[in-house]
Amino acid sequence: FTIANNGTKGSWGSATVSGGDVVVSNSVTLGSSSNCWGTLAMSGGTLEAGYISLGNLGVGNFAQSNGTVLSRGNLALGSTASGTGTLSVAGGETTIRGNVQVSSYGYGSLAVSGGTLAISNTLSFGQYTNSTAFGSFAGGTVLVKGTGSHDWGAKGVTQIAISGGT
Repeated sequence: FTIANNGTKGSWGSATVSGGDVVVSNSVTLGSSSNCWGTLAMSGGTLEAGYISLGNLGVGNFAQSNGTVLSRGNLALGSTASGTGTLSVAGGETTIRGNVQVSSYGYGSLAVSGGTLAISNTLSFGQYTNSTAFGSFAGGTVLVKGTGSHDWGAKGVTQIAISGGT
């Protein structure tokens, strides 16, 4: 399941999940190639994937206001130097059974203002040199259950704002 994947010409795409079940055996990828922009808005229903990649080489934005998201693997935002990935959780329940990597090499932003984000392993921000990561926690619940805990600003630039939530 890929939105925006033709970097040679530049492409953009968007999708909305407002009900029902979307089950993907492999990945959900938004902004797979350079010069591509992918957007996913979720207001209800269920989205299940092997892993989720937002802004691999392009730009990927995922806004969740309700519903249930399950990634059986990792969630990556801004995976490469040209990638920009943004996840906004304002409601619903998001479960990541692997790691959440907010900007491995590119730009990543994670904002939680409502709902629940549960992570089974590591939550990391600004993982490698020249990465830029932002985190905003204004409400809702973030649970990092794994043995990996968290890793904020290991080598990149990281800014975290906490004004509410648990």
